Amino acid sequence: TRLNNQINNENSETTHNRMLSDPREWEEYHRQYREARKGWVIIPYDEIIKRIKQLFTSRMLARLQIGDFGCGEAKIMEAFGSERVYSFDHIAINNKVTACDMKNTGLPDDVLDVVVFSLSLMGRNWSDYIMEAKRCLAINGYLLIVETTKSLKTRLANLRGILEQQGFEIYSDKERGDFTFIEAREV
Repeated sequence: TRLNNQINNENSETTHNRMLSDPREWEEYHRQYREARKGWVIIPYDEIIKRIKQLFTSRMLARLQIGDFGCGEAKIMEAFGSERVYSFDHIAINNKVTACDMKNTGLPDDVLDVVVFSLSLMGRNWSDYIMEAKRCLAINGYLLIVETTKSLKTRLANLRGILEQQGFEIYSDKERGDFTFIEAREV
């Protein structure tokens, strides 16, 4: 909770620079996340992986380009492969993950078919992440978001409005357990 509060109450650039200078904070955050996850009935990244597989045929999956914004332990890359998934986080856990502030991934415009935010809309400027996702997504690209329902009622209360302002059409918005799953398309 302390780490979440700190990250959510500062700009992502501040968080990024601090974690780059001392990656132990990122490591501790993810250690605590793994511990908390042991008690969860629903694991957000597992649900995202299942949903991507439902949305696309095996032929489409073979050429799909996915952006995992705030990838953490890069579980989506594990499921689909590094040739299909661009993984971004403040710290790179391996040489296939790009360490960056997710408001600027460095990707070209319109290159992704799917962008995932799985418990990663953090920081005061989280809406910058949405703008970067919009820039990177191809027309009709999918935006898959999972956040705690509590966060969506408080800190991220205007997420749906920001999505609409950025030209996304929300077509699914469901609570499951402690989480809310939002699916939108870039139109």
